[in-house]
Amino acid sequence: GSWWNEGYKLIRDVNTLIKVIPELDINDQDRALLIGETAFIRAYAYFALAKRYGGVPLITEAQDYTTDVESLKVKRNTEAETWNFVLAECQVAADNLLEGDGSQRRATKWAALGLKSRAALHAASLAKFWDKYPVTGEAVDKGLVGMDASLANGYYQKCMEASEAIMKSETFGLFRPDPSSPEEAAENYRQLFENPNGAPQEAIFIKGSAIIGNNHTANNYEIWF
Repeated sequence: GSWWNEGYKLIRDVNTLIKVIPELDINDQDRALLIGETAFIRAYAYFALAKRYGGVPLITEAQDYTTDVESLKVKRNTEAETWNFVLAECQVAADNLLEGDGSQRRATKWAALGLKSRAALHAASLAKFWDKYPVTGEAVDKGLVGMDASLANGYYQKCMEASEAIMKSETFGLFRPDPSSPEEAAENYRQLFENPNGAPQEAIFIKGSAIIGNNHTANNYEIWF
């Protein structure tokens, strides 16, 4: 329930950084990396908002709180416009990020394309199966929630193209792809998720966990399991 506030806080921070990137005294490669990383983070944030709320206000510049309050009330974009923005940001990220930097916890070109594939598949499914969801009202009539089924194939195509680019790179592959028995296959699958650091050929992007209390990426899964 907190993703609306947290999402737009993150987007504001990213928009503030995007504004000053052209002014930074850095080389072209570092500038491209910042452009790619900010696009990736903004795509990730809007993806999180879109899959929860449908169409949301697309705010691409940090708002000025000293202006008239009415200017801060940004109308929602349609759901299709929101998904299109997420996919466009993913492509900007892919075009500017490195293919790898030795860390799986920092966005790369492949992480950006992976996010694009995932978001496009989500959008395609929403468009294709929207008529199965019995929702009516002003938001539906204005396209703020829901999409026409005719958009599905285009999103599926973007999903396949992004996935194909990752596969053709031959950068990644299955973890222990030739198990000798179903039991070994099951154990390999368990180990992949228990410690993705040990499966760098399959893990494209990892969300790391830290010591509890250090930051928001800690967890207590092991206690419950």
